[in-house]
Amino acid sequence: ANILDNGLHAADPRDPIHLFATVEAGSARLEVRDDGCGMSEDVLKFAFEPGFSTRREAGGLGVGLSVSREIIEALGGSIAIASKPDSGTRVTLRVPLFGG
Repeated sequence: ANILDNGLHAADPRDPIHLFATVEAGSARLEVRDDGCGMSEDVLKFAFEPGFSTRREAGGLGVGLSVSREIIEALGGSIAIASKPDSGTRVTLRVPLFGG
């Protein structure tokens, strides 16, 4: 939910947030894409750091992505962000499928 919320804040309210979900090689893959302002390499370096936020004025605490990463990694998964200024952002989550 946090990742989707970040996309909603970054994108123009008239632009869609794209969600893609697939199952591949025993893992669930979720991709969240927005066409928002994107992030510079300097911002990307700190995106998962606890307390880092680009939305302080809007009440951002900077804990959402760090907590999301901790949960996903505790499940044996991974999270990655690809972004460039003025080109939007793509967040990809992968988590193993359990059970059968």
